[in-house]
Amino acid sequence: QREGRLCVQQVGRAGLSEAVLQGLDLALAKNELVKLKVGGGCPEDPEAALQQRLGCHTIRVVGQHLLLYRPNPELASKRRSVGVQLAIHSQHAQWQHLRRERKERSRREGRAPQQQQQQQQQQ
Repeated sequence: QREGRLCVQQVGRAGLSEAVLQGLDLALAKNELVKLKVGGGCPEDPEAALQQRLGCHTIRVVGQHLLLYRPNPELASKRRSVGVQLAIHSQHAQWQHLRRERKERSRREGRAPQQQQQQQQQQ
């Protein structure tokens, strides 16, 4: 899985079957964070059931989407520190700013010769 992407699972009308629970258990063990989309026909309350069966915590609920978390001690050494995450975010923001500046400059430079040519043709 590409870094920065969240693992997404779905629960449908069948509810929390054993196959769904196994998939969620694997995803939580591998990623610690899982986004769960609950279908409209789900017969049970998934929050309480998942907390009881898998030992995960619901971090956020937005509409029919749940963000689940279960810490994995094996992944603790692979996690980035907050300082490293902030440095990466800052560098990414700088790159985006430079990219926008280059695009804007190329647009301006691209328009300027065209405008000069149009003015010369009009004269």
